[in-house]
Amino acid sequence: MDTIGFLVEDLAPASLKVVEAHQKWPGSGEPNETGFNIENDTNDSFYIELAKTKERARRFGGGMRFMTRGSLYDINHLIRGYEWASVDTVVDVGGGQGGVSMALAKAYPNLKLVVQDLPGTAEEGERLLPASLKSQVSFMGHDFFTEQPIKNADVYFFRFILHNWSNKYAEKILKNLIPAMKPGSKVVIYEFLPDVVASTKWSDKQKRNLDMIQALGWNSLERTTPDWENLFAKVDSRLKLIGTRTPEGSMVSLIEAVFNGNQQP
Repeated sequence: MDTIGFLVEDLAPASLKVVEAHQKWPGSGEPNETGFNIENDTNDSFYIELAKTKERARRFGGGMRFMTRGSLYDINHLIRGYEWASVDTVVDVGGGQGGVSMALAKAYPNLKLVVQDLPGTAEEGERLLPASLKSQVSFMGHDFFTEQPIKNADVYFFRFILHNWSNKYAEKILKNLIPAMKPGSKVVIYEFLPDVVASTKWSDKQKRNLDMIQALGWNSLERTTPDWENLFAKVDSRLKLIGTRTPEGSMVSLIEAVFNGNQQP
């Protein structure tokens, strides 16, 4: 019911104002110049506007939890789909209360993870962290629009973060990693990957649907492989796309880039 309410009352009316938004703010990548803004008569971005109404914010959270349930979104796809055993340190950027990092820590006892989010969220994650994982998982208050404070991590990980931001802002987020990265550091992103060719299969069509949803609420997008390659090139010429992969049975894909820090930018 939370999902239905969110789709019908928050997203559907905003979808009817997307063309008007493009006419009013042509080419905009700003998160407060969208169909959602016109429909809600607000200058605030999506999350700020929803937060004004407690029930609306609660419903959104419930809807998001529901929409990431089921085998297509199973976190085990992520756990099995990447070579975590060869990694020592991971920074989970925008990692919320640490659910993904805790799952990775349980699966890989030698992995060290730092979960970063805004201070209140990080504090709540620290409070909820089981004692058995405190030697592996820690929390840090951090705004990803500021320079990354954790230096020389093996992996800087983003799960469902960058698709909420237009290229202008995604570039800023990634550029804040560069001073912290060592040669060989990886950026690993876990998001939907519509890629160049769409099909009529529901799983592929859903990624295209989500691309339109990102546009109407955030002025952002679900990026294809060439989109990611272009974004990394704009961030720093030393940040190179290695490739993408979609674990078998998963709707979500891994996008991986490496920092070749010995080269001149």
